[in-house]
Amino acid sequence: AGMAIHLQPHFHETWWFYSLCVLAVGAAALAFYRWRLGYVQRIHRLEQETALTQDRTRIAKDLHDGLGAQLTQLTILAELSDRPEQGQTGFEPSPPTPRRCQNAEPGKRVSARYQWDNAKP
Repeated sequence: AGMAIHLQPHFHETWWFYSLCVLAVGAAALAFYRWRLGYVQRIHRLEQETALTQDRTRIAKDLHDGLGAQLTQLTILAELSDRPEQGQTGFEPSPPTPRRCQNAEPGKRVSARYQWDNAKP
């Protein structure tokens, strides 16, 4: 005659414990995936902002250089046109020449556009 002994399994041997473990691993994987996705998106956004800043800096430098070159050209032309010609006795500045006025137009447009673009928020 034997006696039947029935032992309850330990909690880590039950089906509900295994289910909880699978859910915990799945939740951890999902959390890692979402964190990684947010990290990659943040990096991408920062790269775009950096590229935009570099483009704006390059454009501003080009505008500055172009405007500086035009102003230098205008200064030289103004100095040349204000010099007395041979045969003149006094120093009398000549009136603005059409060429000097034509050379001033692109500089005025660039300057106005630059001021307008910088006034925007």
